[in-house]
Amino acid sequence: MLATSTRTKFTIDYSFNCNAKFLYFYLFNPEGLAEWFAQKVVADSNGLYTFTWEQDTMKAQLLEKRFNKYVKYKWEDTPKDEFFEMRIIEEPITGDVMLEIQDFAETNNPESAIKIWDTSIIQLKTITGS
Repeated sequence: MLATSTRTKFTIDYSFNCNAKFLYFYLFNPEGLAEWFAQKVVADSNGLYTFTWEQDTMKAQLLEKRFNKYVKYKWEDTPKDEFFEMRIIEEPITGDVMLEIQDFAETNNPESAIKIWDTSIIQLKTITGS
């Protein structure tokens, strides 16, 4: 984990039993994200995504994407060096698919953010049949 001020960058990996193209839809497409990441997701033509969970709404700018490989977002009102990234890693020999998450959490409690990801990924795995 890499610390910046009171927040720490962390990386977690999850294995999936589906192809990268199928998984990518759920990481980039607003309809796909709304099935597991937030209750409602809207993206504008400038790559600004609005995520809604019950009464909470947060906005994130799409910083980078590579088809079937990764997406990188930055939450509004976070330090400029913070982001969250979802990267698909395919093992060339076995074809195994791994989803690598990079995100930031409070330095004194990264387990809380990891638990949120764990819970969300359970839903994503259910949707993808993994």
